[in-house]
Amino acid sequence: HLECLTSGIDKVIIAAPDVGWSKFIVNIIVEKFRLALDLKLYTPPNTTTATTNVDWKEFEIETAFYENDRYDAGLWCDGLTYALGYDGETYAGNSNYNSEHNKKAMFLVNDSVMSMRRYVGLMNKLERFAMQEQEEEDKRKKSTHGDSKEDATTNNVKIISLNGHLKASHRQDRSRPGGGGMYWIESVYRGLTPNGARTFYQHSCKHMYNMSMTTKTTTITIQKRNPCPSTMDPPDRKECIVNRYEKSLADSFAWHEVDAMYPSYIPPEWNTSRYHQNHHLDVVGYPHNQWRLGNTYFGYLVEEHDFPLKKVGRGDWNKELMNKDMCLRLLENDEGRSEWMKMLPFIGKPPKKKKKKKK
Repeated sequence: HLECLTSGIDKVIIAAPDVGWSKFIVNIIVEKFRLALDLKLYTPPNTTTATTNVDWKEFEIETAFYENDRYDAGLWCDGLTYALGYDGETYAGNSNYNSEHNKKAMFLVNDSVMSMRRYVGLMNKLERFAMQEQEEEDKRKKSTHGDSKEDATTNNVKIISLNGHLKASHRQDRSRPGGGGMYWIESVYRGLTPNGARTFYQHSCKHMYNMSMTTKTTTITIQKRNPCPSTMDPPDRKECIVNRYEKSLADSFAWHEVDAMYPSYIPPEWNTSRYHQNHHLDVVGYPHNQWRLGNTYFGYLVEEHDFPLKKVGRGDWNKELMNKDMCLRLLENDEGRSEWMKMLPFIGKPPKKKKKKKK
């Protein structure tokens, strides 16, 4: 992600579990990335599109480690609250981010996916909406002061996910717990306009803390509240987190404020006949094949729509994609995974316990 998703980014905060193996992995990856830049082993890209010019620049990287007791949502919220001093409205101790004409969009990426190529599509699209949002707020302020009578109603998209299931037919009762059925956006990679960040924080983070915060200059005890506590059974807890922080998030926004770059499941109106013929595939059951499983639909997205990410441990590693874009030099070399990557103490899945047979 540091190589492929950072064009135009000012600052990256890596929020990770506060344990020894996690700190070791994160710190050595950041050190290697900085060293590669200094030694010119990796040449940053310059990206130009028809709608916006985005030049890669050396961004600020900050590592932050927290108790991993609320999964991705907890790490994201702790990063926003502690590292940025964000409370859903302002950034404590950071007057630059609070400037009326320098409000920041933000992007959230989790570690369950890896980048396969350089990708700016989501960022470019969100940037356009963030600029429109700023222009409309400026119009509204002028109207308030009697300088303009133009309508400044905000009808823009405020959150964009890489993947989502946003069919109108899946919008259900918005008042019920868990959100609107299958009308939801996935959490692997999301972008938020400044107003979208406010809604995200109100929905996902505010309940975790009291109104006090810890900033870089002031230390105040913060009481965390967790609606999906560790005392729950693991399957129930995971379902609670997905319902609370993913599926119901889309319902915190108006429907026109939510967008996705790719559908989570293949839309029936997409013509996939050529792909099926080339790969000798049967169409039966295909529409229910979600991209994250790394199977048929994932392959279709990669080959036909240049899909940029893959779930870790799912799908084939396509070296042709790497060679085409060359933003993965630090991850792989000509012989395969770089030697220093092999040395990192990644935590694998624990072995399954053998069941004892009863006599």
